[in-house]
Amino acid sequence: MTSSMGRAIVIEIRLLQQQWHGVGDWPPSPFRLFQALIAGAYGGRWRAEDNSKKDAAFRWLESLQPPIIVAPPKYDLRAVPYFVPNNDADGFGNDPRRLERVAKSSASVRIDAEPYFAYLWSFDEGEAEAVRIAGLSKRLHTFGRGIDAAFAQAEIIDAAEIEERLAGYRGGKSRPNASGDGGAIGGTVPCPMGGSLESLKTRFALSARRFSYEGPQGKNKSYFIQPPKAVSRLVAYSLPPSRFLFDLRILGGDHRFYAIPVEKVASVAKCVRNLAYERLKLPSYEAMVEKVIVGRTATGREMLRRVRFTPLPTIGHRYADPSIRRVLLEVPPDSPISASDISWAISGQLLPDFVDVDVETGEVSGVQLVLSTEDSMLRHYGINAAAARLWRSVTPVVLPTPRLRGRANGSARAAFQARAAGAVVDALRHAGVWAAAREIRVQKEPFHLRGSCANAFDSDRFGPGRLHHVEIDFVEPITGPLIVGDGRWLGLGLMRPVRGKMTEVHEEANVETMSQSEDEGSADDLGDGDVDDDE
Repeated sequence: MTSSMGRAIVIEIRLLQQQWHGVGDWPPSPFRLFQALIAGAYGGRWRAEDNSKKDAAFRWLESLQPPIIVAPPKYDLRAVPYFVPNNDADGFGNDPRRLERVAKSSASVRIDAEPYFAYLWSFDEGEAEAVRIAGLSKRLHTFGRGIDAAFAQAEIIDAAEIEERLAGYRGGKSRPNASGDGGAIGGTVPCPMGGSLESLKTRFALSARRFSYEGPQGKNKSYFIQPPKAVSRLVAYSLPPSRFLFDLRILGGDHRFYAIPVEKVASVAKCVRNLAYERLKLPSYEAMVEKVIVGRTATGREMLRRVRFTPLPTIGHRYADPSIRRVLLEVPPDSPISASDISWAISGQLLPDFVDVDVETGEVSGVQLVLSTEDSMLRHYGINAAAARLWRSVTPVVLPTPRLRGRANGSARAAFQARAAGAVVDALRHAGVWAAAREIRVQKEPFHLRGSCANAFDSDRFGPGRLHHVEIDFVEPITGPLIVGDGRWLGLGLMRPVRGKMTEVHEEANVETMSQSEDEGSADDLGDGDVDDDE
């Protein structure tokens, strides 16, 4: 969906209740909307009108590229079982007392915000067809199951307004994923394609003749004929979290970057998290804010809706000082608190642990969170960048396996490495990373030339012996951000992708005598020369 396209049609659907029964795909697929629009446009009292113009409009719609989808935050409700008579009464002489009953289940989701959905299709040609689709969308009456009453409206806008319109929606924004991997969150969903309209018409016509009868009158047998399935195509969608990057700037003066030692990463994460909590908590929403922001009472699937505040050490060059100069805010698509509200809650605030007030003049100095206008450095953490197989920790990973103490023989070290590798695999699974690891390496020493040993970091509530630097070689490349371990909500376990030739810290003893050509490595290792001015 690029701005080079001239126009866009936006179709918004609103449910009449906050419970939705059309489970099976989330967000609801474009093909589900296509079917609902056709059911409204061709059914009821509209069956008597001429279909030629409607057919042309829907053939135009099915020819467009997949739309952007907006869906509200939701959570799955427990499926309700119920028992109904088996559909074979003829075999039991139509005696209801002899009928077997089979278990069915009814699943639904609860929508946490205003129950609306939006679909944005871009197009270059077909203004007349877009206007007709906009008019036909007003006939939509259900969306999901037959009990999910809804209404729709549509609008045609300039393609340049798409991002502005998306910013005003609350909820997750799913976009077609050109890479085809479905993203960290998302997957493949059915979309209309050429022939979808005709296949739906054929399926509807044959559904009325699903039973055929053969044999003499009164003794004929019935045969069930399954109508052909409708034609659609599977399209990979990504559903990324909303991300905001904040700079740590010195208040007043020239507003330079403020550098905090990387060892204080957990303290910085907690400080920013508490700022958001204090500003967002209201008497009626305090329990929800505590789950989403602090995570103190969050359990099970509620953890997937938790907001993450990740201090980012400066990397991109082998000699860069890995101090903390930025904080990344990530808001899940299903967050019951809008991303803009959470961003507002911390924007412009001072970190209380770094505020200094002059007693004589009353002048306040300290470090301020400033929303960044430049996020190109995120590629050093695998965000908006090519996938990579090899990843190394920048901040140590918190594992349940404590480090070995004192002298240990080879067998003890091998056993420790095996236990630690298993703990890393579990940490990946807990973080929602299902990619298989080919090789895992665990050590105390940092992988960055100017990094710090694992035991030098503030371990917060975790024992310092549980902090480990980790290297993971995946079977298939993955994208970032990659944050694993029990301390992933405190900025611990943050990893970076490694591309090209890189050497470990313990191999850098003779770094001053290395030639410049051997020392520089690839352009990716150096961040393409993109180093902060204050570094």
